[in-house]
Amino acid sequence: MIRDKLAKRLGLIDPHLKLVSTEHTVRLQDGRIAFIDILAKDDFGCYTVIEIKKSTQTSRSAVQQLYKYAHFLKVARRLEMHQIRCVIVSTVWDELMAPFSEYRHFSEYDSKGFSIELKVNGEISLTEVSTQFEVGNSQPISNYIFFEFIDHAVRDKTQIALENILGHLPSLNCIIIPADYSGDNARVIHPHGFAWVSFTGNVKSLEAEVSRLPPPLAVSDDTFDPEAILDGWERDDPETVVRSLVLKEYIRIANSDGEYGCFALHSLNNTLNQWTTSSPRGFGPMFRDDFFDADEIIEMACGFVGGHPYNFVARTTPARPRHFRMIRDRLDKFLQPNPRWRRALKAIFNDLGDDDVLRITVFNPLNFFGLLNDLYVDGRSKRIPQATIQRETADGRKILYIGGLFWTSELPPLPAEEAIRRSYPDEFYFMARSVNQRLNGHDVKLSDAYGLTYEFLRFESGNEEIFRHEDGSGYWEHYGTLQTIQDFTEANDQLIDQVGEHFSRFSSTAQ
Repeated sequence: MIRDKLAKRLGLIDPHLKLVSTEHTVRLQDGRIAFIDILAKDDFGCYTVIEIKKSTQTSRSAVQQLYKYAHFLKVARRLEMHQIRCVIVSTVWDELMAPFSEYRHFSEYDSKGFSIELKVNGEISLTEVSTQFEVGNSQPISNYIFFEFIDHAVRDKTQIALENILGHLPSLNCIIIPADYSGDNARVIHPHGFAWVSFTGNVKSLEAEVSRLPPPLAVSDDTFDPEAILDGWERDDPETVVRSLVLKEYIRIANSDGEYGCFALHSLNNTLNQWTTSSPRGFGPMFRDDFFDADEIIEMACGFVGGHPYNFVARTTPARPRHFRMIRDRLDKFLQPNPRWRRALKAIFNDLGDDDVLRITVFNPLNFFGLLNDLYVDGRSKRIPQATIQRETADGRKILYIGGLFWTSELPPLPAEEAIRRSYPDEFYFMARSVNQRLNGHDVKLSDAYGLTYEFLRFESGNEEIFRHEDGSGYWEHYGTLQTIQDFTEANDQLIDQVGEHFSRFSSTAQ
């Protein structure tokens, strides 16, 4: 038997092991009796549970058996966790690899897995298996493709062509979001389109599928050329490489019919706000069988849980500790340049009951002069920072938290160029910030120079409180009248002109 042969050659697993017994009796607390295939020990005071599996059916229970026997050794023999090692030896690993990889990653027990082979001469050989823990990643890659067409018939034809080639790449996780322009820009000449957003996945399967793709399509002089667009966004990750391959070799659009571009992820939400979307279509194992609903797909495509530079949308509860910690950590990282909101949110999170539910929406552009330039150009701006947190307690209480940029100190107004010099390392750093959307502490310094501060308010049953900052933490207290960013802009219209003219001068100089 394999068990007896292995018991005689424990050195194949660990040269320090000594046999305690085979079929070691385990008397469980409910009175049942079980047997450890092989129990071994060493000179270091450690015991090794060896579970042997010889078929797919029996291998499915292996991880459960390890937990059961380890628990017995702690309860009955009073061993400590560091004294227990768990080993699985199996002839088949097809169905065992995934659960054992999860077990080995999360369990605090030392553990190993071995593939065992019985040779023709009756000897055995062992090979240690290499487990691979899958982290999972619901974030899209950092840029996406947006197609625009002169009419919906060409859009539909191109979308079908893309979906057909995706049929040859079943491991490629991606989303297609059809859309029709509904904004008020009369200069839009391609009002029908769709977004193509890619996610990470099984690289080995994807590489095999790429090798079996059909021959590329022919190119004519009238075909839209993607080279210049894609070159600036090339990355080494397999999903981006495959996406470029699909666009260059299998998507053909006449120049007169439409075009497409590659854009940073954060712009997708801005685009979709001006387009009417149809139901998104998911491809690849990630989206198979309608696993996610349409709202979840859109949120994932926009990177709202940590992938977007200034939008964050999430729902969570302390009753899901691991998810709650992830949301809290990502939100804290997202707000890194905004210490006042971070402190207020820390107080909110620390006050939660175990069964409270939070619905979080944060828009954190930290671009005060960008807001003023919008007002100068369009007479309106969507770049007003706002955070909304809806909290519902287990006993039905509803608490609303609102974050905003408030005019808390009426400081003497600085000329725009002077404020930029005081707040940023140089002019080019300031203008680059307006383009690249990377949030930083200089933006907060700029708003501080005008007496504008990021505050959080709390509303419950008619009570209104503001979070007061003190010694790195803070407290909630009632407040009187607060002046908003709108109050500031109405009282400082000359600053709007200064900022707008400054942006205009810089743009003309850069051209």
